[in-house]
Amino acid sequence: MVVMSSASPLVKKQFSKSEELDLLDHQKEFSNVIDALRKTEREVIVKKVPGTLERFQQALSDQPDGFHFGGHGTKDKFLLFETSEGEAHFVSQEELKKIIKQSSLKFAFIASCHS
Repeated sequence: MVVMSSASPLVKKQFSKSEELDLLDHQKEFSNVIDALRKTEREVIVKKVPGTLERFQQALSDQPDGFHFGGHGTKDKFLLFETSEGEAHFVSQEELKKIIKQSSLKFAFIASCHS
């Protein structure tokens, strides 16, 4: 199974500043991934989950083989997941690496700026 998650927070708040973020075309990206998986001619179950860190961690309990994340990234090595309010939730490279190492994942594909 591959877990696919996309995050497109509407607002990035950092150091008392708010900044609107560009919307990403997640549907096109995921369609491309699904098409690529079909070309392998293997049966692959894909589970699409919302772009919150909590939902990603919950999906790991299903013991997927892979994870695909599409979203914003920062130059200082953070991915922007979403909060339940649609704001940016900064997740460090180190935090995500720790979560992935404790899971059954065999691979993770991160599609974001600065990833």
